Amino acid sequence: MCDKAITGPGNGDTPQIRLEPTTQAAREARRFVSKALAELGHADLVEDARLIASELVSNSLIHAPKLPIWVGIWRTGAFLDLEVWDCSPKPPVYLDPDYLAESGRGLHIVKELCSSTGYTIFDCGKVVWAILGFKRSWAPGISWIN
Repeated sequence: MCDKAITGPGNGDTPQIRLEPTTQAAREARRFVSKALAELGHADLVEDARLIASELVSNSLIHAPKLPIWVGIWRTGAFLDLEVWDCSPKPPVYLDPDYLAESGRGLHIVKELCSSTGYTIFDCGKVVWAILGFKRSWAPGISWIN
């Protein structure tokens, strides 16, 4: 049912990784994102992207604990699209902040670190995505409004 993610533009060049649902999945996602961003020439986005990937993969481990997870990242115009796919059809839920709780803030962190975030539900699961904006020097030809 959910044995392969279909991510990115579909040209086979999209950096992506399949993760097994283990305690090492978030660490593997952070390593993958660091390497992919370095290869794409965007080391300036590594810290935010690593945290985003870690939060989204951790959510997948909670809500689809026995099924594989995929992480993909690619350039789309003046942005990077970081996606985490899992086999749970349940949408992500923003919880009301509870400053004493040990969990429940991950999606709020993701929302603050990226330009845009959202999700898409499919028959075999969902993809949660975060759009990261380049610094101005990385987007020649793009007009920026201050």
